[in-house]
Amino acid sequence: MNHQTSPDLRPDRLADTPAVTADGTPGSLPEAETAPQDGHPSPETASQMRQALETATRRLEVTRQGTEARWGWRGRSLSVPVSGGLWLRLLAVSAERAGIPWWDGPQLASARMPSTVPMPAFLRASEWRTDGGELYRAELYERFERRSITTERLPPLGIDLPDAWWTSLQTALHEVAQVRTDRQCVRQGRLDWAMPLYLPSGVSTHVRSWTAAHGDVTWSNLAAPKLAIFDWETWGTAPLGWDAASLYVSSLDRPELAAKVRQVFSTTLDTDDGRVAILGAASMWLEKIENEHLHLSLREPLLRLTDRLLP
Repeated sequence: MNHQTSPDLRPDRLADTPAVTADGTPGSLPEAETAPQDGHPSPETASQMRQALETATRRLEVTRQGTEARWGWRGRSLSVPVSGGLWLRLLAVSAERAGIPWWDGPQLASARMPSTVPMPAFLRASEWRTDGGELYRAELYERFERRSITTERLPPLGIDLPDAWWTSLQTALHEVAQVRTDRQCVRQGRLDWAMPLYLPSGVSTHVRSWTAAHGDVTWSNLAAPKLAIFDWETWGTAPLGWDAASLYVSSLDRPELAAKVRQVFSTTLDTDDGRVAILGAASMWLEKIENEHLHLSLREPLLRLTDRLLP
């Protein structure tokens, strides 16, 4: 496999600062703050985001409550509880990447998704640009007591979810797929580039059916034991079955869990369209593994899966 950079801007790659300090050690966080294990903010990023958080609370006329904080990957986002029983989420993007289409995804999702899709209720937002060109967006949500299953994209050990949770997820993703939108989450051109590069030769990249999708259904974006789906930045059209395929391939190093995902979404994944979605999602995970050296435990299960699916 070649180490090349995707021509698309991916939301999980928008932080420009490294996840380690200058001496190569992970940046430390206060006890009440959480971040993905492989994506802590650098000290510089953390300092900039904390300063921007003060600006955000002033612009939205709220005050921070307590010391709890949840960092996104490499400090690209920072979320904290604020006054009025609300939740503030701050996002940052560098000047050269401002204006990309995922920026207002949560706001549009809140307006477009059916009420049967469990998600935090968006209230309002404020945007500003610094003298250096950095762009920030602060979003206010009703505080949602449901917590993510994990801060990592891969499933935790010993996860055991009730049947009602799986039924709720199945229903929610079906409802998402019915939404009509011009937003694009996955493009045919990206699949045409990634799939031949990271999958065995001869793979077909053609997608026959496109539907709306969340676009990043991984374990860090799901809550349990009552379902909620977080982080709607990337939602838009994707190959039919994309969300189920993404969850499936992210679970491959937990065989029993992967089998459960495959069984719950068998009516989609066990079809030609589902096969294309699985292979497309697998190619993007392999890209991350090869280029960013993340989620290495998935590499061998992904390769075995793609070998089985391809003639």
